Amino acid sequence: MTDEFCPALDIPTFLSLKEGGARVLDVRSGPDWAASHLRGSIFIGLSQGFPNWAGALLDPKQAWLLISDPAQNAVVVQVLQQLGFSDLKGHLAGGFVSLSSHAQELTSTERVDHTALAKELDGDPAPCLIDVRQPQEWQAGRIGSAPNVPLTELEARKHEIPAEGRVILQCQGGYRSLIAASLMEYHGREGLVDMAGGFGSWAQSGLPVSPAGH
Repeated sequence: MTDEFCPALDIPTFLSLKEGGARVLDVRSGPDWAASHLRGSIFIGLSQGFPNWAGALLDPKQAWLLISDPAQNAVVVQVLQQLGFSDLKGHLAGGFVSLSSHAQELTSTERVDHTALAKELDGDPAPCLIDVRQPQEWQAGRIGSAPNVPLTELEARKHEIPAEGRVILQCQGGYRSLIAASLMEYHGREGLVDMAGGFGSWAQSGLPVSPAGH
C-alpha cells in the first residue's frame, strides 16, 4: 500500500522532483539528520510528536518527497495521509544511505552540548543563542539573555535570526531546535548550530538559569 500512495523513487527521479519544487521531509533521528542530510530537507523525526509538528509546520497541499528508514515508510505515509497530505511524490528507494555517492548534495549541522555552549557564551565574541521553545517554557527559565522565537512562529519571524555570525538554536531537548535549523536552511540560512540536549541538559547540569525579565 505504501508504494501505491508514495512510490519508491531512484535517486535521479528523486533529485529531479526536488529540483522541480517538491519539498523533502526527512524523518530519521535527529543525530542522523545532523550528521548528514540532503541540502534543503526539512527534519521532523519520527517520534511521538511527529504528527503534531508535521501538521503544524508543513503545508499538506505542497508536493512532498520522503526520506526515512525503509521500515518506517508505511507508518510515515499513514500519518501524513491522516493529516491530509495528498501529494506524496514518493520516498527515496533504499533510504538515506543510497545518497552516499552524492556527497555534493549533502550537508551537515553542527551540534554543541551544554558544556561547550557555556564556554562559548563566556567567550568574546559570544554566539547568538535563540530559544525556540514555547513562550511559557521560556518564561519559566532560560539560558542567559536568549531571546524567544518559538518554532511555531519561526517561519513568520525568520528575519529575526541573524543573517551572519555564529547562531545557536536551543529548545528543551534538541528535537525542535533541529527542526528549526532545517527550516532556516531551507530558506537559505545555512551554518546554524544546534544545542544537543537543549535547556534540559543545561539545567540538569547545574548551569545558571535566568528567569524571564532578569
